[in-house]
Amino acid sequence: MDSGKDRQAMAFRNIRLPGRKDTRSVEFSAYAFNVDGIRSSTSKKVVEIPEPSAFVKGRAYLITVGVNAYEQEDFDLNFAANDARRLEKIVCDKLSLGGDYEAVIPVPLISDYEVRSGKRV
Repeated sequence: MDSGKDRQAMAFRNIRLPGRKDTRSVEFSAYAFNVDGIRSSTSKKVVEIPEPSAFVKGRAYLITVGVNAYEQEDFDLNFAANDARRLEKIVCDKLSLGGDYEAVIPVPLISDYEVRSGKRV
């Protein structure tokens, strides 16, 4: 029998729910890992949306990855980081101009190096 000792309630405020006209409910799910890395069962909760809300545009998160610098210099690349930067700019601009999103949020994951005084830094 579960005494509730191992349970904890957490409140998440200011969560924006989908704003599509046909959305009547939203399902939330959560799980956790203990200190031994063992995953809990998934807890699910369906929340009914009482009345259709005004349409809210979503956000687009654009993740770009460019790895030029590796721990082992023999694996270094020359163009991946700049290609990721250029791709981010082009795609962000196109998504922003389309008007489908409230915001386009770039998330660049870049590993790069510079050469200063003949040394890689």
